[in-house]
Formats: sequence, C-alpha cells, structure tokens
Amino acid sequence: MKNFQYICLVVLSLLAAGCASKQGKKEFSDHYSATKNGNFDNSKKRNHQVFSADFKIDTIYRSMKGPIDESTFYLADSGDIVWLTGYKVEVINSKGEVIEPGFICHNNLNLDSIRRFPWQSQNFDYQNRVFTLTQGATELSLPEGYGVPIPGEQGFKSIFQALNHNYPEVDTTIKHRVTIAYFLDSEIDFKLKPLYMQTLYVVKQYQGPLGSMGEKPKEDALQVESIGKDNYHPAQQPTCGVDMLANNKSLNGVDMYYDNYGRKYTGHWKINPGKEVLAMNVDRMLNLNQKRKLVMAVAHVHPFCTEIALMNETTQEKIVSLTMKQAEEGIGLNEIQVYIPTEDIWLDPSNKYALASFYHNTSSDTLSAMSVMYLYFEE
Repeated sequence: MKNFQYICLVVLSLLAAGCASKQGKKEFSDHYSATKNGNFDNSKKRNHQVFSADFKIDTIYRSMKGPIDESTFYLADSGDIVWLTGYKVEVINSKGEVIEPGFICHNNLNLDSIRRFPWQSQNFDYQNRVFTLTQGATELSLPEGYGVPIPGEQGFKSIFQALNHNYPEVDTTIKHRVTIAYFLDSEIDFKLKPLYMQTLYVVKQYQGPLGSMGEKPKEDALQVESIGKDNYHPAQQPTCGVDMLANNKSLNGVDMYYDNYGRKYTGHWKINPGKEVLAMNVDRMLNLNQKRKLVMAVAHVHPFCTEIALMNETTQEKIVSLTMKQAEEGIGLNEIQVYIPTEDIWLDPSNKYALASFYHNTSSDTLSAMSVMYLYFEE
C-alpha cells in the first residue's frame, strides 16, 4: 500500500508539472545557441553506472511481479546539457559476474518528479521516460551524431525490476547494473542532433459496453464482462509510467483508460493461450504538430508478443514493424528488434496512425501482456 501511495503522489506531481504554462519557453532548437564546428569525437563520451539493490530470487516472478528498486542521480552541474546517447542493463551475480538476462523484467531511465527544463520539451510535459530496456532488448544506442538533450540540473531516476519465469528451484542473489552513455555539452566542440522520444501503447477494454473507445453504445449493447472476457490484469500502470498520458491537458483531454460511456481499459492485460491481435488509433499519443523525422524505434513487450507495428490507419501499410524472437526453451524473449531506418521516414499530422499488437501464447498458462512502442524523432 505504501508503494502504491508513493506512486500516486509521484504521478500527481508529474501531471501538475505537465499542466504548467508553456508561455515564455522556446523549443530546444531555438533555446540552444552554442556554435560548434568540430568533428564528431566519440572519445568525449562519458559512462555512468548505477546499481540496483540486491534482489533475492527464490521463486517464480512473472512479468511485473518481481522485486523493484530505484536510484536517483545527476549527470551534470547546473547550466550544462547532458546529451544521452545510450543505455545498457546487465545482470550481475554475487561474484560480480555478468550472467544471462533472464532475471530482467525491465529497467527504465526516467526523469525525476521535478522538471527543470529551461526550454519547451516535446514530450516531457506529460511523460518522464527517456529509455526502457527489457529482456530481449538490454542495450540501446542512438545513431551516431544524435542525442537526447537534458538540462544538467535535471535529476534522473533508474527503476529496476527483476523477473524469473523459468527457474522454480533457484535460490540466488543478483543485482542489475546500468550503464548510461552521454556527452556533456561543455566538453564537446561538435554538434549533436537533438531527439525526443514519444510513447505509443495499446490498451485493452476490460469493462463496459462493446464498441470502440468514445463510440456511443447501442441501447442493448453487450457488456464486456457479461460475455466472459476477463481481460484485466492487476499489474496496471503507473509502474510503467505511460499512464501519465491519461487525463492530460497537453493531449486535449484524451484519456486512454476510460471513455464517457463506461468503458475501461488497461495497459496490461491477460493473454490466454492462442493468438491475439489488437489495434488502436494513436494520433493523440503521437501529438504531431508538424512533420517529424523518425530516427529510431524500440519496443517494450512481454513474452509471446511476436510483432508490434505502427501503421497508416487508412491504407493499413506498416510503417514500422518490430518483431520478436522467443526463448528457445521456457518463457522469455531472446530478442526485440530495434529499428533504425535506412531511408528517411516522416510522420505527417494530416495522416491517421494506428498501433497494432500481435501475440501468440504457445504456453498452457494465462500470462500478462503489454505492447509499447517508443519512437525517437528529430526535434
């Protein structure tokens, strides 16, 4: 209960920050005025490591059910700019050795609850995520020459969660080690292109009348719960942070967890044995005010997800398709595809976009599912 109360207080403070006035703030490209003409020099890159507390693993922990820890830190002094370029998480045993990533549920690099941005960020008014790593995608590196700019006075929070799908008899102690790669603006004489990250996610209805979100139901509409669709999974947001998109004025009042007709939705749901495909419009989440160039796409999904795709809702063309490789034995993900376009991809606010989630649960158990895509755009 204490953890839940703490999370709620953090979310309320984030939402309050997101509703703050934007007046007087420029976008980063207008705020940043440094003149730099040097050549890119990777030797200027810094690395900062953060460790979780010890995690005791002595039972099965399904997705979102393992022990959790967090650590808050700073990477620079006030007045400087941190250019984030990469993030890695490893599992360390009691001997200090790196072992298999099967004990990683996820690791998030978030901003702390107090916003210290002197410029108007594209997404951090309602979202505190910078990077997410998970089993199958334990390391991310932005393409060379790009970075996510964060003011030096801004604090960070690394959130760790352990997992154990496959070893019921295990009795061991592990910890997670995170390595953050970044440049300090005060130490480089070359330009970096600024990126921002936008979160898209699928939700699934678990209560209320059948029909699409926001659609007025028919008088005799069946209720989801009345036809036996037990979709709700208790591991809902805010532990993954994306619920900050709910009830947010920055998105013109859109709420992805409720509508005005009694429908309720969850970002974590139950997946029964078999196949499932879900798709939903994500125009509000994209929040495009102009054409934006996509630089990288990554995903956060659970085992048995086979694909997550950003689609043109009108033509049904897949613009970005990320596929997953399942564990050869047991439950898990060996690989989640990271997508870096080889040709320019621009998203246009005049188009309509949807996010589609594909699962194939080949086990005999009912497990939890989620489907999130993180898009990195040029500022």
